Amino acid sequence: MEADNINMRFIQDNYPEDIARTFKRLWNTKKQRAKQKNRRIFLLQCKNAQLCPTFLKLKLQHIKFLDKSMKINFDRAVSKFQLRTLNLLLTDTTKHLRKLEAEIRHTESELKSIQPSEHIRQYLNIQNCKIEETFKKVQSKQIKKLQKLKNKNSNTNTTHTEWVTNLTDTDIPETVLEILSLGPNYGMEYKTENIPITDIVASLETGIINLEPEIQSKIRTDITNTITNFKNKNPKRNREQDILNKKIKETTTFLKNNPQLKILKPDKSNKTVIMNNSDYKHKILEHLNDKKTYKKLNRDPTQVIQRKNNEIVKNWETKNLLPKKLCSSLKIHNAVPPQFYGLPKLHKDNIPLRPIVSCIQGPTYNLSKYLSKCISPIIGQNAYHIKDSWTFKQFIDTVNLNEDERLVSFDVVSLYTNTPMEKAKDIISKRWDEIKNHTDLTKVEFMKAIDFCITNSYFQFEDSFYSQIDGCSMGNPLSSVLAELVMEDLEKTIIEKLIFKINFFKRYVDDCITAIAESHITPIINELNNYHPKLKFTVEIEKNNRINFLDMTLIHDNNGSKIETIWHTKETWSGRYLNYKSTAPIQYKKSVVSGIADRSIKLTSPKYRIETIKKAKEILNRNNYPPKFVEKIFKTRIHSAYNSTNNETNKKDKKYIAIPYVKNLSEKINYIFKDTDIKIAHKSTNNLRPLYSKLKSKIPKDKTSNCVYQLKCKECPGVYIGQTTQYIKERINGHKYAKNSTALKKHEIARNHSFDFDNFQILHRETNSKIRTFLEMIYIQKEKNSINDRTDLKNLSKIYHSILKKK
Repeated sequence: MEADNINMRFIQDNYPEDIARTFKRLWNTKKQRAKQKNRRIFLLQCKNAQLCPTFLKLKLQHIKFLDKSMKINFDRAVSKFQLRTLNLLLTDTTKHLRKLEAEIRHTESELKSIQPSEHIRQYLNIQNCKIEETFKKVQSKQIKKLQKLKNKNSNTNTTHTEWVTNLTDTDIPETVLEILSLGPNYGMEYKTENIPITDIVASLETGIINLEPEIQSKIRTDITNTITNFKNKNPKRNREQDILNKKIKETTTFLKNNPQLKILKPDKSNKTVIMNNSDYKHKILEHLNDKKTYKKLNRDPTQVIQRKNNEIVKNWETKNLLPKKLCSSLKIHNAVPPQFYGLPKLHKDNIPLRPIVSCIQGPTYNLSKYLSKCISPIIGQNAYHIKDSWTFKQFIDTVNLNEDERLVSFDVVSLYTNTPMEKAKDIISKRWDEIKNHTDLTKVEFMKAIDFCITNSYFQFEDSFYSQIDGCSMGNPLSSVLAELVMEDLEKTIIEKLIFKINFFKRYVDDCITAIAESHITPIINELNNYHPKLKFTVEIEKNNRINFLDMTLIHDNNGSKIETIWHTKETWSGRYLNYKSTAPIQYKKSVVSGIADRSIKLTSPKYRIETIKKAKEILNRNNYPPKFVEKIFKTRIHSAYNSTNNETNKKDKKYIAIPYVKNLSEKINYIFKDTDIKIAHKSTNNLRPLYSKLKSKIPKDKTSNCVYQLKCKECPGVYIGQTTQYIKERINGHKYAKNSTALKKHEIARNHSFDFDNFQILHRETNSKIRTFLEMIYIQKEKNSINDRTDLKNLSKIYHSILKKK
């Protein structure tokens, strides 16, 4: 008889019942031994790696200590308890193993002595083989469990140093480092009572306003029912979120108690930087003291520049050069000074700051945007321009190098601040025949506007104001197009007139790459540096047949003329992406994985892809992405890369509505719009951004604009709610001296009451006028003491009233 045919049924049929029971008992004992052996190995590895098994972690978050030293002692006691318990479990498992092994030896000897048979020996051998399989299965589970513990421990202990750079002497607590390492965009769950219903309703109403009335009513009803059911549902307590909230609270308290610290995002790196306020200010002032670039002003020029801007536009309107509606959008009546701030360059010696100017709502911002829009269509059209890494990869795959050619990259030193403005204006004048197709302005008027925006480049830092003498600042809408015009002129002037041949020349903003003979490197860099005194280039030549450009390493193989590529991450790259544990739509997390997968696959030559795919998966693992989730998307992207088709389907144009993301609610709202041409886009509003320092100077409260506000009556509980695009102080003055019969004026006259105009309250800030109008209606509806006319609510559906009741 074959050994494989000897099983328990054979034993039961051919041997007495007591022997069959003994065999069964022996099988169960051996299974227990396999499990206990693996358990002992797992516990020993945990002890050696200083890891605490999940089942040993105590839920002690409810225990709070007021004294910091007591908290430290408590943590030590818990750690000591875990180690002692681990040792006891190891001892207990070892004793139990000895007992099981003794029992197995006794049972096997008993069987062999009672019934010495070839069948028995064969069955014991089969039993041992099956037990070995059981042992390996349990071992595999324990290995995965141990790896999971190691990964979790790695994520909590190493990312602090990877993703947080402390430039101060302050000792930062581990909890604070852990929270800051998550990044400003890390989303948190809303508590049921804090759901931003007001924002959701106002945004949705703006999006559905043009739909058929019946469809509007159905959507409103569905939204109201969905929000009501969501609020009434008793959510399960999320302990992990509770722990996170506690850590965030500790971080907030620490930062509040250490106002000398600045929490910043660095330049060109998704990290978190902790810096002293004094160091930050010193570096900013050191930069502003460059008198060749900046000039300190005696006063705030905002109102003067705003008036001149409006005069220029009014002149165009009078001459019918531009449509009246467009002219209206180019005027500004609520300008604030452009704000200057700096981002630390962690990759540079002494960590200087990159200067940024936020021009939003500046006096020339709208005009600069319009001029930029007119110039943009004529740039990026020459043979040297690179749109992005993907187009460069397609190009470089077609390049063949000669034996004497080398890959060389050039980089402009501080392109924006060194862009010569007079040169830029000359180029606009020379290329006017191209620009005039994109504007109705005459050349004279266009050049006047360009000159006005350039010469009125100024900003505020703290309480001081500065003008920029030359160059353009990062943040100004004109900066990128003017810099691009100058670089394109440089290419036409220098590259096209070279007396020697170059294989190719490509540029992305200020990063340039070429392939030329080694003897021509010095002449070309001299030509580039001679183009204009302000523009200087650095040069890098391939080393070991390799050079980095954009996010690729180009490999020039000596044995062939082809160039191969590998996905490259710069020194400034941190590897921090949207964390998988962040409260965000699953589509966003899929997009993160797809983006990294595409870079590792499509920017890499086939022979190097195994290496880059492994690197990409390690990055995602550090950001807590589950391996199965990652693997599934990678398979799809790999299949797409090797089987790409150009099948384009005609999709209807979708209208997008942006609403705050609320976990499990936003998905239901998405479903409501599934049969419409409206697409819901989610924005993160409940995140860690408030922990980061505000770098822009604070706008005075009386110069706030684009807001919903509230005024209280001095003699009764009455409240007036309004909204304005003006400076709030001007709107308040309008109420003070109004002669028309507004709701506020009626209340004052009818009851002989007066309003507290000095202590107005800003309820909401919103730049979108349609959303702001709905917000005003919602606040009026929610406020039971509102004195506003009910006609103010005519466009707010009564369907929403039940969910907009004031708490």
